[in-house]
Amino acid sequence: MTSGDPILEVRDLTVTFATDDGPLRAVDHLSYTLHRGRSLAVVGESGSGKSVSSLAVLGLVGERNATITGSVRLDGVELIGAPERQLREVRGKGIAMVFQDALTSLNPVLRVGNQIAEAISVHLPRAGRDRDAISRRVVELLDLVGIPDPASRAELYPHELSGGQRQRAMIAMALANDPAVLLADEPTTALDVTIQAQVLDVFERIQQRTDTALLLITHDLGVVAGVADEVLVMYAGRRVEQAEAEALYAHPGHPYTRGLMDSLPRLDRPRGSKLGRIPGQPPALTHLPVGCSFAPRCSAFVPGRCDQGEIPTLEPTPGHLVACVRVGELPTATATGSDAPAPSSDDPAARSTTRALDAAPLVRVRELVKQFPVRGSRDVVHAVSGVSFEVGEGTTLGVVGESGCGKSTVARLLLRLIEATDGGIEIDGMDVRTLSARDLRRFRGVAQIVFQDPYASLNPRLTVHSIVGEPLMLAGEHRRAIDTRVSELLDMVGLDPRFANRYPHEFSGGQRQRIGIARALARSPRLLVLDEPVSALDVSIQAGVVNLLTDLQEQLGLTYVFIAHDLAVVRHISDAVAVMYLGHIVEHAPAEALYEEPAHPYTQALLSANNIPDPTIERTRRRILLDGDVPSPINPPSGCVFHTRCPIAEPRCATEVPALIEHTPGHRVACHHPGPLPLTISRR
Repeated sequence: MTSGDPILEVRDLTVTFATDDGPLRAVDHLSYTLHRGRSLAVVGESGSGKSVSSLAVLGLVGERNATITGSVRLDGVELIGAPERQLREVRGKGIAMVFQDALTSLNPVLRVGNQIAEAISVHLPRAGRDRDAISRRVVELLDLVGIPDPASRAELYPHELSGGQRQRAMIAMALANDPAVLLADEPTTALDVTIQAQVLDVFERIQQRTDTALLLITHDLGVVAGVADEVLVMYAGRRVEQAEAEALYAHPGHPYTRGLMDSLPRLDRPRGSKLGRIPGQPPALTHLPVGCSFAPRCSAFVPGRCDQGEIPTLEPTPGHLVACVRVGELPTATATGSDAPAPSSDDPAARSTTRALDAAPLVRVRELVKQFPVRGSRDVVHAVSGVSFEVGEGTTLGVVGESGCGKSTVARLLLRLIEATDGGIEIDGMDVRTLSARDLRRFRGVAQIVFQDPYASLNPRLTVHSIVGEPLMLAGEHRRAIDTRVSELLDMVGLDPRFANRYPHEFSGGQRQRIGIARALARSPRLLVLDEPVSALDVSIQAGVVNLLTDLQEQLGLTYVFIAHDLAVVRHISDAVAVMYLGHIVEHAPAEALYEEPAHPYTQALLSANNIPDPTIERTRRRILLDGDVPSPINPPSGCVFHTRCPIAEPRCATEVPALIEHTPGHRVACHHPGPLPLTISRR
């Protein structure tokens, strides 16, 4: 077999689970072909059947109540119905899998090298197990995936590796037996963007060096644009569209694909119009609508056509498959990318920059410090170190950075959910750090927080009415006033007030986040601190919440501190942006200035690591891949805290702390050499 030949052929794959509510068809007559040396991405919202289909390919759907039909052929050999012994030979050797969370997938009590060695030896006859040869192969694999000092890293346990190194070790284990197919199920979802860029670079290098085919399961259309040759879109267990990546992104044919594309905030777009949003929720797989499963959410729905019988899969152009009866009738979807018009003087992006520079401050933070003692030690965690910023009234400050940089700690310090070690916090004229218990209760009516996980932050034993009304009850409001206000708040965040007597588990993730926002607005605060409010949501649901936050700010004049790791979302919603690294602000500027002319090497690396959902742009962009991981905040580097990973660091950077000074009007940078990086540092 040569590169480009079919290696994995899936035909009419159907996975049905028996449930109390009736048969649940998680995968419905799915078909595709994966070729050697090629990559196929399977995308869709949560519950679309992506992961179940990948597990079925490997024979890992072990539920007793599951029925699997159809055909899965690996290099011509049928896997559906194959005996377990044959499947064990295929797993790891014919098809290898990279799971989403490496920490829970790796054995915590075995060294990383031993686990990779086990994956090699299990496919060797006992007589052929040469321990020295296997050890050399382990080091070779770790080196292939870019782990520094692979021989010593092989002796470490999983918890001693960083998140990116653990994921690379998982990839090394998957490659141990030179599989024909590498199946990666959301391999970058739990990673910071800089580490994600490193992992994607590993996939690209593997495919350049071998004929391994990549089957990528993901919801991130930006990642897909950078690595996939072909894209398959799933909805409610079915394939609704499939095409070469460039064709699908340039001219999406199915209304669902178009909806996903329109829902994406883009890094290459200034703040402007609202995001598109797919209305409603995916259907229950036990009670699918007749005809097109997407019909109840589709703006192009035609009664009598879309809800009658099986929807055929058509081929409007060679190789482009679309399951829609209105193919060819809908307006042509145009490519969206760098041809977007620049903001004019009355453009929202221009107004946003003016607000960021001119608005009177509602929040003032001066030299804020937070240190956490390490139990049983004299060491401390330097979580926040000398952070200063202001937030203009009615504006949004985006705070971005990798995990562990101190973003969420700053959020909790602002609300005095934890006590600061040093520094000053002034909100609406109040010195937050000196407030008495009585004044602090009054302060809760001025500033509120919305947490990342709406399910974890809502009491599952209380109804929505009790959850949203609790702040009002604690403030001494009368029951009738509370009832009126709860109905008003639910309507304000786009929920039916009649749902007030339901419990959190009866709502979707996006609806639960809206409940959390309603609770935060109960006492009409002036400031909302939003800690990763959309990171756990599907892109279509995320768009609705982002639009809601934009509308609420315009209607109520709210001030936001918006914490996120997704720089595209931050650009869409923020007037100004603060970039944090290891407890320090390294760059602070109006959003458009920071995105158009980033001056700090770390900011430039973050922006280059974020993906753009356009294959043409994504595969020609300048890349800056950072080496290593964020140092420990217990023992941060001397001088510039970023110098250990900085591509332009010099000896001075290791000893002298750069001040956060004005680079251009309103644009402050903590760097000895601010400005664009040399092109010779580009990678990928």
